[in-house]
Amino acid sequence: TAKIYFQKKGVMISDEAINLLLERTGDNVSRFIQEADKLALYGKEIDVDDVHIMVPVPLEQNAFNICEFLITNQINKAIKVYRDLLVLKEEPVRLIALLASQFRLYTQISYLYTIEKNNQDDVASQLKIHPYRVKLMCRNLVRISYFQLLLVMEKLYQLDSKIKSMEVDPVIGLELFLVNFNSVREKRDI
Repeated sequence: TAKIYFQKKGVMISDEAINLLLERTGDNVSRFIQEADKLALYGKEIDVDDVHIMVPVPLEQNAFNICEFLITNQINKAIKVYRDLLVLKEEPVRLIALLASQFRLYTQISYLYTIEKNNQDDVASQLKIHPYRVKLMCRNLVRISYFQLLLVMEKLYQLDSKIKSMEVDPVIGLELFLVNFNSVREKRDI
């Protein structure tokens, strides 16, 4: 149906470009229409590079990317995404909430998958999320334990409290959290 939308506008779009557009707009139909109309004005033949240029990555996807970069020990990439978001005037407190949400989901998946030994489909069903997302997150669970994820959640909670009590500057506090993320790995399981 997404491809038909472009055909009605006289625009050819590759399947790869459609997939990326759908990934970036999610379930938000009005956002899809807004971005599709923008792409239709951009050119009559749209490929994946055009979507990369014209359609911004949603904040939730950036939070997911930051978490994945942290867990996979790509700290510099996580900091780059964070700094790019600062340039776009995103609030660090909002980012902390999104990161906490992502790490909370990692923690739930880790518990169900690594401790309860459920399979990925059962985890997806129990948490009511897409199985592909569970698959993506499970592949990173070999790099961080359930107990380390609990420590990360605690550190995010402490950072949020310190920012809200004005003990820590939000921009610097979150960047220091990112920079020092690997200190969590040095902790042993509780």
